[in-house]
Amino acid sequence: MHQVDESNADEVFGKYGAVDELIGGILEYPFSCALLGIGTFEQAELAFANEYPQRHFTYEEVIARLKEQFDPIACDRCERCVCPYGHEIHTTFRQYNYYHLGKEFWAINKLKMDAEQNYQHCRSCTEQSCRKECGRGLHIPEQIERVHRLLEAYGD
Repeated sequence: MHQVDESNADEVFGKYGAVDELIGGILEYPFSCALLGIGTFEQAELAFANEYPQRHFTYEEVIARLKEQFDPIACDRCERCVCPYGHEIHTTFRQYNYYHLGKEFWAINKLKMDAEQNYQHCRSCTEQSCRKECGRGLHIPEQIERVHRLLEAYGD
């Protein structure tokens, strides 16, 4: 089993900012969020060996840091983009971003579940209520096209 310590965290997440700052950002959220990935007492002791001041990152700060590495779909998962066909647009966008954050296998498999049907419905939709309701002003059909291109490039 691969142990997570600060040096490993720096290797994985260092491109997004200083590790102590990122950990401080995570600790601002509910405690259960910070415990993800901790499976043993030894891992918990390692994780809590240091004090990390809490740090609040605005949505804009997070997107700006991500843009240094890839072009994220800037969805904040408000869920106002209700698809008349029932597709969970925010989930699709989250998986697209997860793919670029190193969770390729998991994200691609999740995206493939209804990707083609989602893409076809989006292309044929004349209502575009999702686009009208998006609080971030995303052109949702263009973003669905990006997801589709990723899946095409990935192949089977």
